[in-house]
Amino acid sequence: MSLYQRGKSWYYDFMYRGQRCRGCIGPVSKTIAKEIMAKKKAEAVEGRYELPSKKPSPMFETVAADYLRYYRANRQPKSVERHEMAYQALIEFCISNKDVLTVAMATWNCRRTSAASPASAAPGGCCQTGGGGGPAGPAADCWPCGL
Repeated sequence: MSLYQRGKSWYYDFMYRGQRCRGCIGPVSKTIAKEIMAKKKAEAVEGRYELPSKKPSPMFETVAADYLRYYRANRQPKSVERHEMAYQALIEFCISNKDVLTVAMATWNCRRTSAASPASAAPGGCCQTGGGGGPAGPAADCWPCGL
């Protein structure tokens, strides 16, 4: 359970039954902030605390298409060609139809497992280049085919 101030606003942050409850109280005194946090905690116990709805993560292909459109307009043709080739390689390795968060988490997991076993990792630390994944032999917990 935490109550903290950033600038002039107070924020609360606590866990209840595995759910993180947090929010901004606003520019009030510390005493009032404590009272509001106690009310929020009581709401959580009574089951009335509503977590803010999370915006769904965008699809990887949508973000990549927007990025490539921007890149084509602002970079040299050879650079654009390299990025388009990399995009096509990612799409071929079953990244299509995945949201950005899934791809980012899989990439993080890949780098974490590559760092844990440096003997099997490639110089770049990526599964695609021999660190446990890609066409040579994908690891179960490594991207792209382990997604």
